Amino acid sequence: MDDELNSKAIAIYQQQCTQSYQAYAQLLELGVGREQARGVLVPSVYTSWVWTVSLQALLNFIGLRMGAGAQSEIGAYAQAIVELIEPIVPVTRSAWSKYH
Repeated sequence: MDDELNSKAIAIYQQQCTQSYQAYAQLLELGVGREQARGVLVPSVYTSWVWTVSLQALLNFIGLRMGAGAQSEIGAYAQAIVELIEPIVPVTRSAWSKYH
């Protein structure tokens, strides 16, 4: 995508996120509960995850998402997970990196 089209795409994306968040704020002002008001937010504005995962499944996820053909955004997410697990399972992380 050339720079001009990319700028237009970013503007559309930002406008939608802004409108979504404004609707959320207005619902909160009306007294709507946060859980219900979040229904108007696009996933890019607000996403909260709680994961329970085996280390094997997590390493598989990282391998797939940092692999060839993966989108750069999910690759960055996988890299952030690698940085989070490094201090928790350093020996496993090192062995996985060496043999993966």
